[in-house]
Amino acid sequence: MCRWVIASPKMMSRPSPAGVATRVGFSAVFLACVLSVAARTPWTTSRITGSPNPPAPLRTERVFPQLTFDRPVDLTRLPSSDRWVVAELGGQLWSFRPSATVAKPELLADLRPHHMPQEFVRGFSILGFTFHPGFATNRFLFVNYNEPGGRTNGSVVARFRV
Repeated sequence: MCRWVIASPKMMSRPSPAGVATRVGFSAVFLACVLSVAARTPWTTSRITGSPNPPAPLRTERVFPQLTFDRPVDLTRLPSSDRWVVAELGGQLWSFRPSATVAKPELLADLRPHHMPQEFVRGFSILGFTFHPGFATNRFLFVNYNEPGGRTNGSVVARFRV
């Protein structure tokens, strides 16, 4: 249970036009709530069992048995083409034609030269990618990736021409 605290004028963040306090300092209210919380009684009478949804009636099947990828994170079709593109976590995008006899993918883009090799170990990672709607004419590819630790950029969406 939380006890409400009446704020002193020093705790008021700003007065309204009528001179009445409109907000109470958040830290004071939060501190009052934390200090007044009673010990919670453990809930031991639950009769819930199992998961809320049954598993989907799906099964996986390897359709391109000769292809392997290192930590694949995204898959999409290359616009205006019969090729598919796979992004690997470590910075490479591979393309291939969907055929049961395809032996090896072709490198579409390698983002590793844009970063020092040790940065891949410390946190650079592709999260996903998409093609520009006008890809057939402008060849723009957008990649969402995390910068390595210690950089202020964080998560980035970058445009590349391939």
